Amino acid sequence: MTSLSLTGARVSLTISVAGTLVLGSLMICVGLIAYKHRYRPATRLATTVGTAGRYHGIQKTENGAVSLRLEPIQEMTQRLIRSAVGPGTRALDGTAGNGHDTRFLAECVGTTGKVVGFDIQHEAIHQTRTRLTDAGVQERVQLVQASHEHLGGWLDTHWPGDRLAGAMFNLGYRPGGDHATITRAQSTLAALDQTVTRLQPGGMLTVVLYTGHQGGHDEAAAVVNWARNLDPSLGLVLWYQFLNRANPPSLLAFCKSGPAAPAAAPGTP
Repeated sequence: MTSLSLTGARVSLTISVAGTLVLGSLMICVGLIAYKHRYRPATRLATTVGTAGRYHGIQKTENGAVSLRLEPIQEMTQRLIRSAVGPGTRALDGTAGNGHDTRFLAECVGTTGKVVGFDIQHEAIHQTRTRLTDAGVQERVQLVQASHEHLGGWLDTHWPGDRLAGAMFNLGYRPGGDHATITRAQSTLAALDQTVTRLQPGGMLTVVLYTGHQGGHDEAAAVVNWARNLDPSLGLVLWYQFLNRANPPSLLAFCKSGPAAPAAAPGTP
C-alpha cells in the first residue's frame, strides 16, 4: 500500500505493475480536483491595485483561468505592518521623509495608540507634520528631528517599558529633497539593532531598500548582510524583490518571535 497526499485530498492506492497507468490517471484527476477546490474560494478575494493595471492576490481571468499577481513593494509592506500594528499599540517610523508611512502608522494605531517619527531634515519634519494635520491624526504622533541611530534612547526615555508593535524604514533620500542627504549604513544598522530589541513578540519591522542612488548599493548590501546574520531564535526575515527590473527596490521584513501581544485597552495612556 502507498499513500498519496495532494493539497488536502488524500487517497490510498494499491500499486501493481498492471495498475501503473490507472495510478497515473488517478493522480492527475486528484490533482485537478484539489487544485480547483483550493483556489475557488480565493478568487472571490481578488483585488485590483492602483490605476496602472497592477494586480495582486489570486485573480480569475475572463476565460475562467486562475492566475497569481505579485504585490508591489508598498502594498506588501503595508500588509505586513497591518498584521502586527493595531489600535492601542506603539509604532515607529525611522525615516519620516514626506510622512506617508508616518500617517499610515497613525491610522493603524488608532486614537489610543502612539507613533514616533524620526528624520534629520527640518523640511521632512515639516512635510510630515502637515500631512498628519491634514489627515487629523497629528495628536497620535511625536516627531523627532534627529538621526534614527538615537531612537533607542528616545524610546527608553519617553515610552519606558513599552514595546513596539511595528517599525518602518524607507532608506535612501527623501523624494523631492536633497539627493545628497541620504541614509547611511552605519547609522541605519545602529537604528535597526535598537529597533529589534524593542519590538514586542509578534512585532514587525520593515525596511525598504533602494539602490538607484550613489551609496544605495553599499547600504542595501550591509542591511541584507545584517538581516542574514540575525539569530533565528529572535525571529525570521523575509526578503521580497523583483529581480528582472533595473535597480528595483526590495523589502526586508523581520517578525519577532513569540505570540503577538494584545493591544492596549481603549483609554490606556
